[in-house]
Amino acid sequence: MEGAATCDSDSGIQNRLSVAVEQFFAHNSDNSLLDDFTGVLESLYEDTLHSHRSGVLNTETANLAYSVADTIESICQTLVELDVAGDSVTSQYEKKLNRIVAEKTKDSSASLCSSSSVCSYVEPAYRWLSENLHNPYPTREVRNKICRETSTSRKDLDNWFTNARRRMGWTSLLKHFDGDRDRMVEAATIFFSGEIVHWENRYDFTDIAFSDMESTFKDLYANKFEQSNLGRKLGGVVKNMTPELQEEERANKKRREEQREAERRAKKARMEKAKEAEARRAYPSPDRSPGRTPDPSLPSEATPTRKRRSSDDDEDSDADVHRSKKQSRTDDAVASLPSPSPSDTEDSNSSRDSTPTPSPSKRKRRLSDSDGAGTFKRHRGVHWFTSLRVRSIFINEQHED
Repeated sequence: MEGAATCDSDSGIQNRLSVAVEQFFAHNSDNSLLDDFTGVLESLYEDTLHSHRSGVLNTETANLAYSVADTIESICQTLVELDVAGDSVTSQYEKKLNRIVAEKTKDSSASLCSSSSVCSYVEPAYRWLSENLHNPYPTREVRNKICRETSTSRKDLDNWFTNARRRMGWTSLLKHFDGDRDRMVEAATIFFSGEIVHWENRYDFTDIAFSDMESTFKDLYANKFEQSNLGRKLGGVVKNMTPELQEEERANKKRREEQREAERRAKKARMEKAKEAEARRAYPSPDRSPGRTPDPSLPSEATPTRKRRSSDDDEDSDADVHRSKKQSRTDDAVASLPSPSPSDTEDSNSSRDSTPTPSPSKRKRRLSDSDGAGTFKRHRGVHWFTSLRVRSIFINEQHED
């Protein structure tokens, strides 16, 4: 009887150990079932321990009990680690998700602010920064004042100043000063204030770098808050014009037109004077002859005509000399002939008296007054009279013979 009870007790414990793992997985899905399994497992543990103390638990059942205990322990440890890892993953996921949502919300609010209108704190922050480019780090009092006047959070204002320093190049330039902000502020103060001091650590590129930084800052923000030249001109045009302003505008317009007309005339006069001076330099006046005094009433183009007339006068003078010599030879031949009869003499005298002979003064005046006239010729009556006289003398000599 005792052996059978021991066998039943041992086999019962062995059967209970065999289904313990299956029951664990079955009851793990629900907390209430898991509590029931915990009670079953504790009862199995006490019965197994009692059998082992009584000496009725064989070796095979004892080994099975150890194996089930190790398996359940490993499963529980793994489940605990898995649960902890799951909580960690869930926590990280929630943090990342919250950060992404916050960034999206910030970007959307910033875009909404920039699209509708510039945020209220940007303009006073820009005004302050434009006057403090040498030290773009506002004090606590300045930041509190801007936040109080514009109802802005301190975080948004600080982010704007940080972003402005980075975009205009202050942050990158700070690296060349080895991150020493005091040295860079000192160099910027020297540049923007125009002070000339001896600073042995000053870099050669600082002037160019600070000038480029100032230009970049104006390009980023000045067009949003500064009025352009075109805007100022348009503002003056579209203002409400009173009758007094209209009259003043008309007077100013008339004065400007008169000024432009005077400038145009002065420019034209200067151009004409320049052309005349250039013409005089290009065509110098010829030297005048000391023996002749040109007539001031005659133009300069008449000079070739006077030369031509002078040459014609010389030709006429040569012709007169030639004719005078020829006439003298004829008179000598006539003088060597015998005297004609009285009738012939009278006829010849009457012919000579009837034939007009121009005087030398008239001939000279005619030569000087004529323009381009041909060579002066003697009157044909003189030659006719001479030939007639010679023939009459020759006939008388033949009759005498």
